[in-house]
Amino acid sequence: ALDLLCDVLCAERSDLYKKLVTEEQRLRSLEAGYNLARDKNLIQFDATLVKSDDLQYAKDEITKAIEKLKSNLVEEKTLSEIKSRTKYSFAMRMNNPSAIANAISNFTWLTGDPESINRYYSLIDRVTPADISNAAKKFLIPTGLTVSTISPEAEVSVK
Repeated sequence: ALDLLCDVLCAERSDLYKKLVTEEQRLRSLEAGYNLARDKNLIQFDATLVKSDDLQYAKDEITKAIEKLKSNLVEEKTLSEIKSRTKYSFAMRMNNPSAIANAISNFTWLTGDPESINRYYSLIDRVTPADISNAAKKFLIPTGLTVSTISPEAEVSVK
């Protein structure tokens, strides 16, 4: 659910991406990701701003999108398209021995079983809009938020 949640919020087709990157052009890029790991991991949102003055605005818009996702279910059609893209983009990357070995080794490292790749993508199929909303409610909470910046300015203030 967390992998899909990241795409729902920040993929190029998302409302947030369209607003901040395409329409307003305040961001050069917007991405979110969750790395599979044995231990708890971070859900990371990466935004590359055009102007550093828009940092607070970008953070506020990302936060609004997260809060909206907690109370409004993603459309089933949208989720189905994201699931399909997730599965098929993974399959399309398996186009050489090195990519295949890396994918198998990552899942084997996590679980000890290379078949876990199939189980993982089977679970992707079963994620519902309610699962996405519940994951946002559980994991995307203000008390767990850390904002870090890389900027030429000595200090950048974000509330």
